[in-house]
Amino acid sequence: MFCSSFCCKSNGVKETWIHTLRDCPIAKSIWHKLHILSFLNHYNKDDALWLHHNVMGSNSQLFGTACWMIWKTRNHCCFQGEEWTQIYTMNQIISQCQLIQTHFKGSSSTRDLRNVIWSATISHFVKLNTNGSFLSNPRSSSIGGIVWNSRGFWLSGF
Repeated sequence: MFCSSFCCKSNGVKETWIHTLRDCPIAKSIWHKLHILSFLNHYNKDDALWLHHNVMGSNSQLFGTACWMIWKTRNHCCFQGEEWTQIYTMNQIISQCQLIQTHFKGSSSTRDLRNVIWSATISHFVKLNTNGSFLSNPRSSSIGGIVWNSRGFWLSGF
């Protein structure tokens, strides 16, 4: 299946990671319904500040789950031809959050918590972070990556 680099929901807007997660009309409607941030403040932040504020905020679990489900359902639309709708994505976010809360509710085990952060590279070098997934039925796979400079600024993604 062909996947364009332009958003199918935004009349030809170049699709970037920030557009997919934050600026696409479907993503905007999801963030608005989740009430994570007020609508205006949510979209006036630069990309890195938006991510940092929400990952470190009081709704970080909901934010992370929403990012994952927005990304996942958008990719299912692109690569598997499934419809990408706000209602379906919201149901997936709610379902995943409930699953996470059920799993961790009343957990008596103590965990060794550590802060995992991005670490800078040597000056004039870049860092490539990648991730991938594979579905055995149907046999399909996907990969993605982000290239950062030594100061932690996003250079490119795929």
